[in-house]
Amino acid sequence: MDQRSAVLLCRKRVTRAQVREAALISVPLPARVHQQLRKTLGCKPGENLQFQVESNDFRALAHLARHSETILLAPVRAICEELESGALVRLELPEFAGSTMDFDIVHLAQRTLAPAAQRAVTTIEAATRR
Repeated sequence: MDQRSAVLLCRKRVTRAQVREAALISVPLPARVHQQLRKTLGCKPGENLQFQVESNDFRALAHLARHSETILLAPVRAICEELESGALVRLELPEFAGSTMDFDIVHLAQRTLAPAAQRAVTTIEAATRR
């Protein structure tokens, strides 16, 4: 393990430069989110972030984060067990304070939603109109 990675694993507060230089893993992100991350992390024009793996499987991503020198970008809710057990440590980056995410509601076209799914969609839509 090189010294730079050891610092990322041992400290709770990291700098934007350390995150820019790290191997990142996450779910597939839309282009606008990549742009937002680049701006938040202070990337120079033409500088790309080093995403090593993108997967929709949070269990696989959490496993990879536990066994490699990577930084996992994930909602706390998706990895709460790993955080509570100490298997993963939440890194604090002041520039991310107050960051938000956009979510879209999607379902298969020409398919009727199950009653529970329809209630969930209705609840989410009502909450976003407030």
